[in-house]
Amino acid sequence: MSFRFRLETILKLRRSQERAEQLALAGLRQQLAAIDRRLEEIQHARALSREAMTRELASGVIANEVHFQFECEKEEDARRLKLIERRIELEEEYQLQARAFTESRQKRETLEKLSDDEKAAYVLDRNRREQQESDELFLRGPRKTGM
Repeated sequence: MSFRFRLETILKLRRSQERAEQLALAGLRQQLAAIDRRLEEIQHARALSREAMTRELASGVIANEVHFQFECEKEEDARRLKLIERRIELEEEYQLQARAFTESRQKRETLEKLSDDEKAAYVLDRNRREQQESDELFLRGPRKTGM
C-alpha cells in the first residue's frame, strides 16, 4: 500500500487558494505598472508642452493662447491627480493582497510540511516492517541438522 496523505484534498485547496491570491497580486501589479506608465507619459507630454510654450513665448504669442495652454495644463493636472489617487488606492490593495498571498502560501507550506513528515514516518514504518519480516524469515529459515 502506497502513502496517501490524509489531508490531500485540503492541500489541493490550499494550493488553489495560493494560486488565486498570486494571480490577484499579479493583476494589481499590472494595474500599478499601467498607472506608472501613464504618469510618465503625462510628465513627458508636459515637458514637451512647456518647451513648445517657451518657444512660442519667445516668438511673441498672444494672451489667449497662453491662457488656453494653462487651462489645458489644469485639466491634465486634474487627470494626473486622479491617477495618483487611484495609484495610492491600488498600492493599499496591493499591500493587503500581498499579505493575503503570504498567509495563503504559509498555510500551504504548513500542510506540505505535515505531508512530508507523515510520508517520512510512513516510509520509516514500512522499512521497519520489511526488516522485521526479513529478520523473521531468516530466523525461520531452513536449519541444517546433523553435524
